[in-house]
Amino acid sequence: MCGIPPRSIGLLLAVFVHAALTERLVMGGVGQKVILPCGSPSVEPCSYVRWSKSTQYRTQYRTHEVASITRTSPAAATKGRLHIDSSCALHVDSLTEADVGFYWCSKENERIYLSVITVSSEPEFNLMPGDTVTLKCQLLTYDGYCSSSLYGGMSLRWQDDIQQSQSTIQTDKCTVTLTLTIQQPWSYSCLAVVGGRVLNTVAFPVRFSAVTESLVMGGVGQKVILPCGSPSVEPCSDVRWSKSTRYGTDVVAHISRTTPAAATKGRLHIESSCALHVDNLTEADVGSYRCNNEYEGIYLSVITVSSKPGLNLMPGGTVTLKCQLLTYDGYCSSSLYGGMSLRWQDDIQQSQSTIQTDKCTVTLTLTIQQPWSYSCLAVVGGRVLNTVAFPVRFSAVTESLVMGGVGQKVILPCGSPSVEPCSDVRWSKSTRYGTDVVAHISRATPAAATKGRLHIESSCALHVDNLTEADVGSYRCNNEYEPTYLSVITVSSKPGLNLMPGGTVTLKCQLLTYEGYGSCSSSLYDGMSLRWQDDIQQSQSNSTPSPQTDKCTVTLTVTIQPPWSYSCLAVVGGQVQNTVAFPVRFSGNSSQVVIHVAVLGCLAMMAVLGCLAMMAVLALIVVKKKKDNE
Repeated sequence: MCGIPPRSIGLLLAVFVHAALTERLVMGGVGQKVILPCGSPSVEPCSYVRWSKSTQYRTQYRTHEVASITRTSPAAATKGRLHIDSSCALHVDSLTEADVGFYWCSKENERIYLSVITVSSEPEFNLMPGDTVTLKCQLLTYDGYCSSSLYGGMSLRWQDDIQQSQSTIQTDKCTVTLTLTIQQPWSYSCLAVVGGRVLNTVAFPVRFSAVTESLVMGGVGQKVILPCGSPSVEPCSDVRWSKSTRYGTDVVAHISRTTPAAATKGRLHIESSCALHVDNLTEADVGSYRCNNEYEGIYLSVITVSSKPGLNLMPGGTVTLKCQLLTYDGYCSSSLYGGMSLRWQDDIQQSQSTIQTDKCTVTLTLTIQQPWSYSCLAVVGGRVLNTVAFPVRFSAVTESLVMGGVGQKVILPCGSPSVEPCSDVRWSKSTRYGTDVVAHISRATPAAATKGRLHIESSCALHVDNLTEADVGSYRCNNEYEPTYLSVITVSSKPGLNLMPGGTVTLKCQLLTYEGYGSCSSSLYDGMSLRWQDDIQQSQSNSTPSPQTDKCTVTLTVTIQPPWSYSCLAVVGGQVQNTVAFPVRFSGNSSQVVIHVAVLGCLAMMAVLGCLAMMAVLALIVVKKKKDNE
């Protein structure tokens, strides 16, 4: 009856831990965004932290503060390119070469070395099909070298995005060059590989789409370039691009000597070589295009991918994928499409399906098994000219699953971080009862979604503050390949109140999933387990002394002996993914203090009850006297 609130007991505990100094490596490409963590995310918003950065200039070290937040100015560091979020993590937006250095926060005994990946070419400008170019990828490090053990087992590799083949040629560990001739289609990326695993990908900014004679193909949302005769050395000064469909012909872009910059803006624009650039391709762009100094028309066809059902795709479900080529005449009977076919490719197994309805439509029915990723290939003469990924992908368990404890904060990423601030994104949440939009940001209301418990940051990621059980579900970002499943870890005890030293308590840790309480039948949770940890002894309990109910529910019966502190660990593949502390803890001298607080609590309650009883007696006497007078 006179129980002590867990928060009051927590105030009695003061533990000082001196951790060993550790080092961590974080890499990002120029223009990307990186997040440097500062210890385990706190349940309460970050109220005091100082981030410092150290760089090396010749033989000297220079250290300065880059961001700080205090109780008197809690919002001061939440703005700018380098800012601190509520978990005390440092966000570095639009990464530059000047950001290289090692960072540390005032709460942690850990150095985080931030390295930046740069890509360049020789020659640098006016790259065109048929030219020879040397690509260079370089990792800029704290000391200018990669001799530190931090970079052990690391290498840089150039990847042909069309053929999905990697080059092993490199100058040294942190510099790799590749010389080749530009053949359409052409697209290359630099991969940072550690222990055989790709940690970061930086795309070379110049790409060329497929061109076969007078045919250009591209997927919805992609960018294509329509060439206008031989590239000119001088800037393009007089050209008109027209588009023809079955309904007529219109001018889509025009540039002249009097208005040289007029056509360099917009989704369809002309570059200095007179080529027409079509950004963010749509189905409406299908047609025949002609440049005024070009003898032949260029037929632009668009590849679309869809599925049935179209929404709420889940692991274990059956889906029919459809890939279709939209052409100028609505068919593929023209000789332009001779020797062409569409094929579905299993991106995980790298195997292609030859099943197709006709030359320009291919379907594939299959069961979704994680990991799961498919792309549609446009093949001409045995050569892949274009690849369009199906927009829904399911990665391995740890990539599409996010776990957090009640009251904690989680971040759901939305694809690759954008260089520019996030300007158009919609986050939706699905449960067994339906799908709802939980956050939306657009160009018209760019700041509308930056407030509230669920809000969108500049990287388009969804931040969920003060996590509750109601947040469990499947989340999807409109430009994200795969849904993210958010599960919540809950801890409880029996009895739930009046925990005292010497008493016996049964602790229960449970994972609330998309399927329900303690339901982990999906392959998402393969290799996952929950364990109770004795924080004092730093020992983990798998199944003793009390057995585990199932994969997502674990119980432990123990006797409270101060000092006493337990936490529930979510372990995936032997790695701790999340830690949720049981809210009641006892320090070494807590028994004496707890009894003292308990006695005072009882005396206070007795005093209150006594006052209430006395007031009730007085009220009865007044009422009785009034009746006697009447």
